Amino acid sequence: MTRERTMLADLSGMACTPAAPATIESALLNRARRHRRKRRFRKAAVALSLLANRTGEARHYAMLGAMWMQAGRSIDALTALRQAIFLHRRNGAFERARTVARLVARFEPDRPLRAA
Repeated sequence: MTRERTMLADLSGMACTPAAPATIESALLNRARRHRRKRRFRKAAVALSLLANRTGEARHYAMLGAMWMQAGRSIDALTALRQAIFLHRRNGAFERARTVARLVARFEPDRPLRAA
């Protein structure tokens, strides 16, 4: 069974081999990494989007924003990065929110930073 079939079997709930990722989240993260290595940024962003929506973690939204930037979709990137800023602030990680806000400021120089 190929690696992709193993991952699809894992995602669909079918029986999978022991080499398959343990959870759907790790399978999505592995898929995104694999597509990124192959320079398929849009496919990597789609996998990260599924991951971010599933987990709701700020770090996944920040990764998604960076991937959309690499794919050349700045509006989607800014939306994901703003969501990461919001979630970092809500979790009390103000330094991380500031760091993500600096990334946003590089692409929107006319808007002020309001991360913390």
